[in-house]
Amino acid sequence: MTALKKSMLFDLSTYLNQNAPHLFYDDKTYADLLKEIIAFHSHFLKSNDEFFGLQIQSPYESFAAILGAMAAGKTAVMISPLETPEGMTRLQTQVPFKTVLKDSDKLISFSSAERTSLEIQREGSSLVVFSSGSSGMPKGIALTFDNLYYSALGFIEFVSQTKSDISLMNLPHHHVGGLMTLWRAFFSGSSLISTPKKDFDIISLVPLQLARALEDQQQLTQLKKCRIILVGGAKLTPELHKKATETGLRLYETYGMSETTSLVCLNGEVLPYREVNLNHDHFFQVKGKTLSPGFYKNQIFQPIPVDQEGWYKTNDVGELKNERFSFSHRADIVFISGGENINPLLIEDILRTHPEISDAYVLPVEDEQWGHRGVCLYELKKSGATLKEEVLKSFLKNHIHPFHIPKNFFQTELKSTGQLKPKRHELIKKAQSLYLKHLFSYSWKEKPLAPVIVFLHGFTGSKEDFEELGNSFAKTYSVLTVDLPGHGRTSMQDFLSTHDLLLKLSAFISLFSDSPVLYGYSMGGRVALQLALHFLSPSLLILESAGPGLESKEEAEKRKKDDSEMFSSFSSTEEFINHWYKQDLFQQYFISDRFKTDRQMKKLHNLNEWQKSQAIFSQGVFPLKNENLKELQEKSFPVFYIYGSEDLKYKAYAPLFERSYEIKGASHNPHKTHLAELTTILKTILK
Repeated sequence: MTALKKSMLFDLSTYLNQNAPHLFYDDKTYADLLKEIIAFHSHFLKSNDEFFGLQIQSPYESFAAILGAMAAGKTAVMISPLETPEGMTRLQTQVPFKTVLKDSDKLISFSSAERTSLEIQREGSSLVVFSSGSSGMPKGIALTFDNLYYSALGFIEFVSQTKSDISLMNLPHHHVGGLMTLWRAFFSGSSLISTPKKDFDIISLVPLQLARALEDQQQLTQLKKCRIILVGGAKLTPELHKKATETGLRLYETYGMSETTSLVCLNGEVLPYREVNLNHDHFFQVKGKTLSPGFYKNQIFQPIPVDQEGWYKTNDVGELKNERFSFSHRADIVFISGGENINPLLIEDILRTHPEISDAYVLPVEDEQWGHRGVCLYELKKSGATLKEEVLKSFLKNHIHPFHIPKNFFQTELKSTGQLKPKRHELIKKAQSLYLKHLFSYSWKEKPLAPVIVFLHGFTGSKEDFEELGNSFAKTYSVLTVDLPGHGRTSMQDFLSTHDLLLKLSAFISLFSDSPVLYGYSMGGRVALQLALHFLSPSLLILESAGPGLESKEEAEKRKKDDSEMFSSFSSTEEFINHWYKQDLFQQYFISDRFKTDRQMKKLHNLNEWQKSQAIFSQGVFPLKNENLKELQEKSFPVFYIYGSEDLKYKAYAPLFERSYEIKGASHNPHKTHLAELTTILKTILK
């Protein structure tokens, strides 16, 4: 490929013939690709149109069409196969294309395609990809052949991609990230596959896909065989990065954008043919051979804005540490969700056309699964009226790409008293509050200006477990009780991992207090301990029958396995309850009248939810005892340990805590069997 750097033309026919017998895409060879390119080229030559929209489902067919258009001197405009008719019209107001090639057109005929020598002019715009702009309209970013070539070549040189490498095509090819997967394989003479039925060496993932793969043993086994795992589209959280690397995965965290023809950095290192720096406000600036020449707005080409030295200032904020760049956040209102750029202004404008809506805003809420999730806040024109979320989702589906539809909708008052217009930064806080309160089922008994005490229940429990104990302190404390995921009315479906739970639960609790008293029983105690050590700054931490952690990694692995399998022999919730509470540590509770009442409520619970909850609540997924105790010693908040004298396992932990209380005659759950004694102790602690 060295000769290409000096030539103004790319001899497409010669290149493809040189690689003819080698597989390019699934069972299609480079020779097959040449045939399809010739057919597309023949079609494009017959038209006077300069721009052609490509709305082709197959990445292979789409790539052949791109190369055919380039060889014919035409500009290919990449369009999502899921784009709505209204969305298509919106795109056409920005980029001057009229004709759109779709899978259904059936216009390619190999027999009528004349074989010819194909060459591509490297100068000028050859391809347009759409990206969300900071205004309400998409931006059509022009990319030259050289942009595509040097973007691919820099990657190929950096990671040493060779003909023997196989890439998995698993990202949308109308976006620049998926598109460049095709070009990198093409310029390296290597192969792609469309489904992970056989092994592959290179894959691109967004953090959401990586997180899901880590929970799927089959996918994880495949990823462990990968030489290169590109992760981009959203910021990779430290927790997810740690979890992935601990399994042996070889991650390359990416930074790039459509304007730079995809990648700029891998793991903070700048790729060949690009240049990067940070300006005085810590905004990324880029230049080099991969930088787009410009974009289309209102069907007019506009050069990309650069300073006198050729630097293009992005809206991305970052930092430079140890000669490596890292992305922090976007400064404009566009946000990334599941790898997709989401432009709130566009969605808001559409929502305001709904006959029942007076105003609407789409806000980003941080989320481990999606990076950010879009949350819509809206007001209705008619006072007292309601509008279901399903109705709004259905309405938007007819106007915008499905991936851009907000994940949650909340009807609320948008403006504060005295405001002419809502402030977006205030609405983001409101969106987060409404979303978190939507996630958790909870009870809040507020006493104005009083401190807050938070109660977290144990396995198979619910917020009602602490109703009586909480009522004893309602005159001096505001009391918050929470159903943990998989319990009560809080579903497991919104929680990806233990870390995800702790992030969301700490943010939820912070809506009520920045420094609450945390009270956790058994499983809830494990959660309270981690919240106190890493996520909140409690005024007090109180643990009831909750150990500080397991002894070893081997014990933790066994516990995780046992907890995941303990439901396998039970066909009903009632059957499991009778088994679970026959354990010695529950003996007093099991024979009590209280249990008879509680059992009727527990029988109504979904056994599958309890089973799912063990993925994030098993003691095996929490840090080990020595680690927790070491970190506790470095904290300044007081810790109190409460246990029953007959609960021998948890009684053994008492010497590890400076402040401990024993309840005579009690076993594992004193709040159920010895409420009066526990209340007295708690009043002493909170005095």
